[in-house]
Amino acid sequence: MHKRILIIDDDEISRTTLGEIFKAEPTWEIVEASNGQDALDRLCDGLRPDLCLVDLVMPEVGGIELIRRIRRDPTVAIGALEVIEETGRASLAELRRILDVLRDGESPELVPQPSITRIGELASSDGALPVEIAMHGSARELRPTVDVSAYRIVQEALTNVRKHAGPRAKASVDIDFGAETLTVRVNDDGRGAMTLVEPRTRPGHGIVGMRERVAVCGGTLHTGPRDGGGWSVTASLPYEEPT
Repeated sequence: MHKRILIIDDDEISRTTLGEIFKAEPTWEIVEASNGQDALDRLCDGLRPDLCLVDLVMPEVGGIELIRRIRRDPTVAIGALEVIEETGRASLAELRRILDVLRDGESPELVPQPSITRIGELASSDGALPVEIAMHGSARELRPTVDVSAYRIVQEALTNVRKHAGPRAKASVDIDFGAETLTVRVNDDGRGAMTLVEPRTRPGHGIVGMRERVAVCGGTLHTGPRDGGGWSVTASLPYEEPT
């Protein structure tokens, strides 16, 4: 999915550094502006970025003044708001993926794109936890937001199993390519001393992160204990952008 990123900063080193980060995505176009007036001129000439990074303190026209001027110009403001409404969710999710990489201390150029096609690698990364994987329906190409979010949800769910389900737990991952939505389901049997002593009844930070990812995609998330023991996470992500 093509994205245009506008970086507005009077410091050339900062612009270059940010540009190199975003160039990890080959479909993203980087546009630089050296100050607020330069950015305003580009916007008035018809530039419509999907995402803007603005330095608030700049000579001539700073970031705050730039926002004020855009608000006073209906043509620029309306166009920008239309773009934000259409693409904001996807841009946020993909930006989050890059931030995840940076938090891990790795170079974006060297890290493969998280994808549902790599679930097998994810499940086998820890031999101590047996994981069964099942695919249902006809696989199809996914928009990046859904693809990355599905991978991260499974990753977080399996991490929670390893932390909380006990030393003898087993897990299963089901990927269902439905007619209009991709559904990912992670179940565990919850056997082990930890589960018997301290049942998992309250959502942690991992589940909060899953909810954020699902919300970005316009989907739904259900989590909770299973009958007979264990825990279940089910996320349904629509193939198309929400309208």
